[in-house]
Amino acid sequence: MTVYTKRVPQNFTVPCIYIPPPVESDGSDTVSTFLKTYTLGVKIFHVDSQQAVEKVQEIADAIRVGRYLIPILTQDGNQTGKCIRIKRADVRSADEGVAILSLTWNSRYKYDKPTYEKMGQLKLNENLK
Repeated sequence: MTVYTKRVPQNFTVPCIYIPPPVESDGSDTVSTFLKTYTLGVKIFHVDSQQAVEKVQEIADAIRVGRYLIPILTQDGNQTGKCIRIKRADVRSADEGVAILSLTWNSRYKYDKPTYEKMGQLKLNENLK
């Protein structure tokens, strides 16, 4: 199956897969982290809609039985030992011969911590009772 990550050309081969950049939204998470939610809409093109949906369903089921973990690969295709945990894997039909696998996951990022100059000493000269 041919994989496209840029625009799909006019005379593309079928079956093929188009992987665009993910869409992200953000929000606060904890007092020290913020949350980014990513959604990736992967399009599968096939000779008809039924085969496109079947292929997307096959990919979604492979993600589900793998505990929603997708390994991260290097540019050469070697595993890094790290994974992305998918929150949702939704399948839907789009145009004729096109199905979409919508993958959603969350990532947490730490806020920048401001640095302060430490106080040297604190001396109290009060009488405590």
